[in-house]
Amino acid sequence: MRLKLSFCAAIIPFGLIGPAGHTEELTPGAKLQSMPGITRTVIQKTDFPGDQYATLLFLAEIAPGATVPRHTHPGVESAYVVAGEEDLMMGSETAKHLKAGDAYQMPAGMPHSIRNGNQPTKIVVTLVYEKNKPITSLAPE
Repeated sequence: MRLKLSFCAAIIPFGLIGPAGHTEELTPGAKLQSMPGITRTVIQKTDFPGDQYATLLFLAEIAPGATVPRHTHPGVESAYVVAGEEDLMMGSETAKHLKAGDAYQMPAGMPHSIRNGNQPTKIVVTLVYEKNKPITSLAPE
């Protein structure tokens, strides 16, 4: 019984947070719905040969009025806002209001969240991350 509980406790976070190195889930066209209010569609995944890193290019779509919970990524995130407006809260910095045409970058492990405006927001994101780690992990407030 203890083994079953440990196994369940180990897999539950990956179902809620996102894939952890599961290449079949990170194939082009895959929809990653790891957090409420946001859908990520994988555009491309590139593994670095003989290395522990990969690059993931995806389209993040945030629902109108949604707040994406505070989270981190195990790698550098570079993003470009294609459509919509959002407030980006990064670390302990003051919220930055971003709109279509704006871009940002954040270091690996930087806690951040997004409060979306009253229309859908689309962001193209490149994430250079460590393989075999969840691409998203919730962070304490």
